[in-house]
Amino acid sequence: MMHVSQSVPKLSCKFDRYAKPATIEDLDRWAAESMLKIQEATQSQLNKKIENIPPRFRNKTFADFKIENEGQEKVKKIAMRYVETFQDRLENGTSIVLQDCSRTGTLLSLIMHQALIRAGFNSRYESSLEFIKLLLEIKFKSQSYFDAELKALNQYHFFIIDGITESITKDGKPSEIERKLLCKIINERYENNLCTLVITHRDKKEFINRLGETLYTQLSEKGINLILS
Repeated sequence: MMHVSQSVPKLSCKFDRYAKPATIEDLDRWAAESMLKIQEATQSQLNKKIENIPPRFRNKTFADFKIENEGQEKVKKIAMRYVETFQDRLENGTSIVLQDCSRTGTLLSLIMHQALIRAGFNSRYESSLEFIKLLLEIKFKSQSYFDAELKALNQYHFFIIDGITESITKDGKPSEIERKLLCKIINERYENNLCTLVITHRDKKEFINRLGETLYTQLSEKGINLILS
């Protein structure tokens, strides 16, 4: 797998023209110290990203996803392959619609999320209810800040929206303004060949009924539809 480059601290080596010439041992020691600083900085950045994950799911791997039936085994293998070949998935903008009937989709998605972070990719996880609510609050306060927040979402190679078909409205369906916002987010990622994973507890018909056929089509085009039973 190709790794996405990460920002590392700039290291400088100052030489004194009156100092004794550096020996091979000096250069080897400097190189080792420099590599250690780079590794420490990279690990620090990784730790900060992992800390944002709920403790229940933190540091989970595919080994922690227990198989209870053939359907779960198939979905797990596809998820593992997706992560292993993510550079290719990113070039094609391959997204995933995960119909979660077993209520284990959150765990699987966060395992993928953490695996991609460790591989050097930018990944983000959001619960639809809280995520959309926060964005709408920002929109009502500042349009420019809202636009900046939407633009920032395109820095993520992989973006997970959990519970995308649910809402805090009286009937539980996303409102018109919520649907438009989700469509805008998905469409911009679609146009920029970025990968999105959405989790729903609804079947295809109800998904389209709640969010519209256009959004479903964009996620499914060159995408993967999985049912986690």
